[in-house]
Amino acid sequence: MIKKIEKIPQTILGLEFSGEITAEEYRSVVFPEVETLAQSNPGLKILCFVKKGIHFSPGALIDDALVGLKHFNHWKKVAIVSDLDWLRPASMAMSFFIPGQLHFFPEKDMPSAIIWLEDDTTSGDISLSAIMPTAAI
Repeated sequence: MIKKIEKIPQTILGLEFSGEITAEEYRSVVFPEVETLAQSNPGLKILCFVKKGIHFSPGALIDDALVGLKHFNHWKKVAIVSDLDWLRPASMAMSFFIPGQLHFFPEKDMPSAIIWLEDDTTSGDISLSAIMPTAAI
């Protein structure tokens, strides 16, 4: 299931991913929300809260890539919030297809993810914490 996170700043698109993620959910939830945000903001700021037990259908994976490519020049920041260990390296692999910044946060740091997304003074493309576990930094 994909649902919009409502109680965050309007300049940030917050999406919560849980359970089975389908291509239809991308088309009915993600695509329209990204389109709306892209029309009103010069740079897309996305918060992806990914819960344990998630499974992406093959169609959802394709649609995820399509939304990224369609708005390739619009990505400013993507914050991935999750306690899934495998998601950090997977996100890093996909980060090469996003021209903006990517940062990975554990679930307990959701407020920090929102603050980071709001901050327009940060620079660089990929946060070191997206590459290495926090303990190694």
